[in-house]
Amino acid sequence: MTSPGRGRSGGWPGVAASSWEGTRMAWLTGGVVAVATVAVGVLARRRSRSRSYTVTIDRPPAELAPGGRLPPAVASLGSGVAVTLRAAPDGRGTELVVRLREGEPSVFAVLCAWLTGEDRHTAVRSALRQAKQLAEAGGTGR
Repeated sequence: MTSPGRGRSGGWPGVAASSWEGTRMAWLTGGVVAVATVAVGVLARRRSRSRSYTVTIDRPPAELAPGGRLPPAVASLGSGVAVTLRAAPDGRGTELVVRLREGEPSVFAVLCAWLTGEDRHTAVRSALRQAKQLAEAGGTGR
């Protein structure tokens, strides 16, 4: 049985079946190529993303980490990060550097972490922002 407005081939009236199938195949191929291109771009971006984050805080290192204790927000990141304090260029305070220790997780793990809101890159950026706010202004501002 044919649907209204369509020929026996399932395509449009006046269009040969082979032409209709060719058009569908072209659209399908184009879609697959587009999806593959986006996936490659996302993977390349993930692989090239830096695993080291730095923030400059306008405080001396001794005030930023008294007695070797890190700011609470940075300390809460756990053992998956390496933290370095160093003097900022031209005496502008302290650079707080956080480097992720583990390698990049699989694409599936990254997707799951993003969906559950547990992305480690976001957690590191948030911790550095909070540490800077607490050190410089004495509050989080939120």
